[in-house]
Amino acid sequence: MKQAVIFDPPHGMDTPGKRSPDGEHRECLWGRERIVKVVNNIIAVKYLGFDPLYPFLYTENEPGLTTRVKKYNEISKDYDNTFVLSIHNDAFGNDWSNPTGISVWTSKGETSSDKYATSLFNHLESKYPNEKMRPANWLSEKEKNIDPDWEANFTILAGNSKIKPNYDSVLLEFLFQTNKEDVKKLQNPIHNEYFEDMITEWIFKTFR
Repeated sequence: MKQAVIFDPPHGMDTPGKRSPDGEHRECLWGRERIVKVVNNIIAVKYLGFDPLYPFLYTENEPGLTTRVKKYNEISKDYDNTFVLSIHNDAFGNDWSNPTGISVWTSKGETSSDKYATSLFNHLESKYPNEKMRPANWLSEKEKNIDPDWEANFTILAGNSKIKPNYDSVLLEFLFQTNKEDVKKLQNPIHNEYFEDMITEWIFKTFR
């Protein structure tokens, strides 16, 4: 089976906000730096079993969400299985605040992406025992153990009135850029290297 894993970077440099309240941390830069390192980890290994792709990684300004979906759909035509991982930092308001943690998102309803979301959530939970995992707050305790992802029709995940995705996708919200302690971690090279290795490990576990 021919597979593609597409890494979707967060927002463009020209997207308002998307940074810490003091401006020291920028989600767009952090996400791109992590993807570069993850891709380098991946291509250092032979016989992958999938193609790592990143068509918008070096696009500085936001190309548009519909443009992203169109491109990913074009790529998916050449593969039996195409998966998109969108990497972000979370936020709560525009000022420093206390919410923290990690969440995983898919589109609304039961879809083929749910299995990837659950797998990634469980992997993160095992790798970050001291971080707060944030399953969807409307789920029962039983449901949180089975299908813990949040659901929202973000364009990357669900498309819009103009276009629908032909791929599976998960959006990761990793820590909060509006939490001072989280930002310290997001700016820590050792913490970031661990994140890169953790994502690489999950990709290999899932797609090799």
